[in-house]
Amino acid sequence: EEDWSPEQAVCRLKGDGFATVHHETIYQFILTDKKNGGQLHSHLRHQNKTYRKRYGSAHNRNGIVNRVDIDERPKEANNRERIGDWEGDTIIGKVFSFHEQIAKALECNVYFAKPYHSWERGQNENANGLLRQYFPKSMSLLDVTEKEVLEAVHKLNSRPRKCLGFKTPYGVFERNTGINMRAVFEIALMT
Repeated sequence: EEDWSPEQAVCRLKGDGFATVHHETIYQFILTDKKNGGQLHSHLRHQNKTYRKRYGSAHNRNGIVNRVDIDERPKEANNRERIGDWEGDTIIGKVFSFHEQIAKALECNVYFAKPYHSWERGQNENANGLLRQYFPKSMSLLDVTEKEVLEAVHKLNSRPRKCLGFKTPYGVFERNTGINMRAVFEIALMT
């Protein structure tokens, strides 16, 4: 019900000292449950959908005004050596971006990946994929409420991540900053 992958559940249990099974065993259990009319598969990220790599885009990202190339960002940001370097994404390139206003408001620098080089911002691409579990591409984002966004973000930050040694983003952020973001989100979800 927390939308963790079988691999995330197994590695988290193992890290917490519990006996575990192989993640494929959990996948098989979920598939059997689905065949019997169960709903466990609805908590999987891809829900057994086939993956199709898409090359290029209907939107040309070459024309973003005053863009600064990602190659100019500090090396520390590339290596995830500090907190405070964030990856973001504009939904539609040059017309929707407002990157200069965002940078000014947040007092930060903005760097853009080269067109059709999404691997240069892999963390962002992964996050987009995770969010698609809650907000599919076919869904209009105009009708999404702030509460729905906060609930999805809360679930994603409560989910153990392989790149964090199967710790949660909430836990790692609190360990490194002393800030309990889970409590901040719980207050935001209540209001």
